[in-house]
Amino acid sequence: MQTPTISSLSQTKKTNGKATPTSKLHTLWQRIEKHTKRNASYQKKLEQNYQLFESIVLEHEEAQSHWLGEQIKHLSKFISRKTLSDYEREELLDWISSDLDYLYDHPFCQEAIVNELNLLVTQNVQAQHRVQAQSITQEQIDEARLDLDESFDGYLDLSDDQIREVMVNPQKLIDHVEKIKREYIENMALDTDHDENRLDDQEDAFEDDFFDEFYQDFQQSHFQDQAKQKKLDKLFKGSQLNKMYKRIAAKIHPDKEQDPRKKQIKHSLMQALAEARMNKDGFTVLQMYLQHFDDDPTFDAETLASLEPLLEEKISSLNAEYREIQHSNELPAIVWRKFKAPSKKKRIKQMEEHAFELQMEIKSIQALIKECSSVKALKMELKQRQRPIAFNPFMLDGMPIF
Repeated sequence: MQTPTISSLSQTKKTNGKATPTSKLHTLWQRIEKHTKRNASYQKKLEQNYQLFESIVLEHEEAQSHWLGEQIKHLSKFISRKTLSDYEREELLDWISSDLDYLYDHPFCQEAIVNELNLLVTQNVQAQHRVQAQSITQEQIDEARLDLDESFDGYLDLSDDQIREVMVNPQKLIDHVEKIKREYIENMALDTDHDENRLDDQEDAFEDDFFDEFYQDFQQSHFQDQAKQKKLDKLFKGSQLNKMYKRIAAKIHPDKEQDPRKKQIKHSLMQALAEARMNKDGFTVLQMYLQHFDDDPTFDAETLASLEPLLEEKISSLNAEYREIQHSNELPAIVWRKFKAPSKKKRIKQMEEHAFELQMEIKSIQALIKECSSVKALKMELKQRQRPIAFNPFMLDGMPIF
């Protein structure tokens, strides 16, 4: 068998008009080139699709988020109105809460804006609680204390002000109960009788068995990875590949270039070479050697012996990169998962329809803000409202699609 050279790995032998690989290394090299093109093509497709989205939809997404925020601000003004019944106030808070949840999940609304809205709502709710607390009589406080004593066997010792807080905000009761629970657990931890020591011994034995088994599995996997890493390290220490790396570095080093534009190009190339060296990416080193030198040396026995696992490692890395691109939370990937019709024409149609729906949603929000200018109008809206879920194109079956 003829000893392969660098260029022979990237060349295709044709038999009966068909391209066929000449060796296992050649097959691996071709797969790497194919996977590299696939990843680049997929990334380019995402970016082009996002550019379409920016030109057709993005401004409407941002406008809809803005107006939904304005709706939250407007509705928040009514939280502390005395003429709202408890049921109406609860309905109003549910409405505001659902809008806030929508904005939290939406990828085109800034988190800082949502946090600001949430703070505004919280301040209005707290103001309402203060108003409610002031109207609670001492007789009501005493009745509530009796109920709490009966429910918690006297363990819950709250002041009058604390009971007022609990009466207007039941979450406060949960906070007090959690505090008692923590204190109880801390006291139990100080108790060191024999039964507890025996229980601790049993737990320690379970943990020892569990961690021994875990460590054994980890150790086996770790040693396998370590062996593979040693092979990759060996390629860059005293081997032919290391000589190629040094030769490329000497040629493309930016410090040897005077022209600013060329210096920047060489700087980028040097970064790519350094990353390949750090990641033990021999394929990139070989590829760059082909680009910068005309000679075509054959591989020595040491390099040849380790070249196959090196190329297989590169294929595995490219497949992982492809999966990461597909499931990324970056905006181009999120948009692609929403608008991925088979043709550009159909994707444009999807986006235009989506933009129209957003515009209708904005008009609906604007109309509601204008019409709900009084408590009376809000009461009518709450009465007629069927709790519609705000239109969120990036949700699927109630869950974010990303």
